[in-house]
Amino acid sequence: MSATSQLTRSPAYRLGAWLRGVSWRPRFTLRALLIVTTLLCIGMWIHLHWINERRAAIASGHVTAVPMLDSAGVETDPPWLLGLFGEPGHALLIVHGYEDAQWRQTEARLARLFPEAEIRRDVEDPVLPGTRVIEEVQ
Repeated sequence: MSATSQLTRSPAYRLGAWLRGVSWRPRFTLRALLIVTTLLCIGMWIHLHWINERRAAIASGHVTAVPMLDSAGVETDPPWLLGLFGEPGHALLIVHGYEDAQWRQTEARLARLFPEAEIRRDVEDPVLPGTRVIEEVQ
C-alpha cells in the first residue's frame, strides 16, 4: 500500500475534505428573510409606540416624573428594550388633576405604561384645606 492511499484513508484527511466541501454560509429563502424582517419591525414598532405613549403621558401635565436614585446611587432601569431606544426609567410618578372617577382608569393606564415606577397621587389634604399631600396608591 502506498503512502498516498494511506493518507486518503485517514480520518483526518476525510474530515478536512468534508470541511472544504461544506459551505458555512447560512441558507434561507427570501420568504424567510422577509418574515423575520417583518417580525423585527413589528417588535420595534411596539416598543416605539410604548415610548410615545410614555412621553405623551408625562407631557400631558397631569404626571410628574420625579428623578430618584436607589441606595446605591443608580437610576431605575427602563423595562424591556426601552433603554436601547434611549428611554429613561422612572422611579416615582406623581399624578395630579384627576377626580376619583377618572383616577382608577388613569392609574391602570400608568401602571401599564410605567411598570418600573411607583405611582402616587397628589390630593388636597382633608385636614388642612388648601394644602396638598401625596397619597400612596394601594
